[in-house]
Amino acid sequence: MGNENCEISLFQYVDDTIFVGEVSVKNVFCLKAILRLFELISELRVNFHKNSFGAIGVEVGVVERYASMLNCEILSIAFIYFRLPIGINPRRIESWQPLVHKFEKR
Repeated sequence: MGNENCEISLFQYVDDTIFVGEVSVKNVFCLKAILRLFELISELRVNFHKNSFGAIGVEVGVVERYASMLNCEILSIAFIYFRLPIGINPRRIESWQPLVHKFEKR
């Protein structure tokens, strides 16, 4: 992106978006710029306080600092995406109980 050549990929479905990239200050600034530009262009508001930032294999202090820069929460390793649990032990039956329960309701 731009002169800095930030490389950020994204997965998007309706309101859910995951940005994937190298964990660096440069990419955090690029991500913040992308989201701010989205606000300006779309005239919609990004609720940063409802968003989460996470990183794998990065010191906790770095993750905390970047989450603070983005004004968002720290993403825990186990989270829900598209109503599916991510980061759980898939071999444990109790890990899937919330999803099974949803289908039983139908």
